[in-house]
Amino acid sequence: MGNPKMGNRPIRVLHVLPRLSGGGVSKWLSRIRDRLDPRRFHFDFAVHMECSSEAPENLLAQGAQIYRLPNRKHLLGYRRSLSKILKNNAYDAVHTHYHFFSIVPLQIAASNHVPVRIAHAQTAGRQTTTVLRVVPTVVSKLINLFPTHWLACSQAAAYSLFGCKFSKKAKERGKLHILPGGIDPAIHSPHLNQDDIRRELNIDPNAFVVGHVGNFLEAKNHVFLLEVFRELVNRRKDACLLLVGEGPLRQKVEKMARSMGISHHIRMMGYRNDVHTLLGALDVMVFPSKWEGLPIALVEAQLCGIPIVASDNVTREVILSENLQFLSLSASPSEWASCALNLARRRGYYVDRDIRQSQTLHHRLSRQCFDFHLRAGIARIPEMMRYQEVLLRAFAFSTVSRWPRHRWYILLYHDVPKNCAEAFEKQVKWLKERFEVATISEALRRLGDARHTSPLLTITFDDAEKSVYETVLPILEGHNLKACTYMPCRAM
Repeated sequence: MGNPKMGNRPIRVLHVLPRLSGGGVSKWLSRIRDRLDPRRFHFDFAVHMECSSEAPENLLAQGAQIYRLPNRKHLLGYRRSLSKILKNNAYDAVHTHYHFFSIVPLQIAASNHVPVRIAHAQTAGRQTTTVLRVVPTVVSKLINLFPTHWLACSQAAAYSLFGCKFSKKAKERGKLHILPGGIDPAIHSPHLNQDDIRRELNIDPNAFVVGHVGNFLEAKNHVFLLEVFRELVNRRKDACLLLVGEGPLRQKVEKMARSMGISHHIRMMGYRNDVHTLLGALDVMVFPSKWEGLPIALVEAQLCGIPIVASDNVTREVILSENLQFLSLSASPSEWASCALNLARRRGYYVDRDIRQSQTLHHRLSRQCFDFHLRAGIARIPEMMRYQEVLLRAFAFSTVSRWPRHRWYILLYHDVPKNCAEAFEKQVKWLKERFEVATISEALRRLGDARHTSPLLTITFDDAEKSVYETVLPILEGHNLKACTYMPCRAM
């Protein structure tokens, strides 16, 4: 439990989530995992559902462990199992990927003295009834008691889980970070040949093809999607619907499609790792979600030049082009169908290929997508770097913190090189005032006496930050302190 002396071992992070699958959270973890140095970061996973066969293989690389927890409905068993994992393993951080249920693993992590606890809002949640509008307010106040750091895929997701007022303050203090999901724009292009893709899928080149990307979950609102598509079939007998994804509601959706007499117009594509190619077959995407975080499928579709009609529950942070139009779920399926046809209609019923394949449009979208995608071959990938920064900053405190086994550690961190020396001097000043002594060495001795231990202060830096190291080294030596060259910045 807690955190023993790290030495040169990697930062160990336990990700707690429902399961590993081919969905958005697993894909996000896969992208991050691929680009983090395994010598500095190690990921393990705790799940309460069986992992899907579509789970990214790289998540299990470098000896990653997957712990199977009891179903979260059995709360006592869930708590005992997760607590045992934390007690038997020296995790530096616990990162949760639930919504309101995050309060449980975060509280368990806090009670087991895990020093870094990250709450991650991956969806905007649902607040469709009076009860569901009141409960989040109460839960948000409780859930914010346990994390040390907060992440969200969008501002809307942060407001939903952590509360609007708290999110704004946490963001100002640098405790809340908005990390949009990433895509690789190199594989998303409006230049894909629609006819060739349809031929591979055995779809009529002249058909009106509607698409939806998302697992079969309540949030994705497939029932309403089928109602909209039935309206489209009534107007276009050659309409075809491609449903990409898996999930617990798939059989229910298939049964409903048969009862509506439209099943022969629908293609169940299952989980696919070539979504960027399938998008090239579409005339329009329909996305009637009940709630969302920041749907990467819409970012991908816009990069491919696909017109989209989406519910107004989707955050406006996803807008990259005029090809995205929002409609309320209170609008009728007929209105949604009309909107989809109008968006797709450029010449006749079809999208203008000149607009779909506009090089200018693609370049503009690529620039706007900077915060959403990962650029292959570039070391400073925005999404990865920001997540790495959160992990490293999480080990930095400017006050004395009490850690497990009644041992005290002094943790230091620098924001930028030019402020490092000043920040360090402020820390020294605080210690002197705290213990009413003249020297830092005396403060440390007093601190050791108070806790029956002899703390050794060590401030560390990355090899790439030699200028920072050289700046602070004289200060360290002036206070008779030890220095080395390994991240993260922490005292031991």
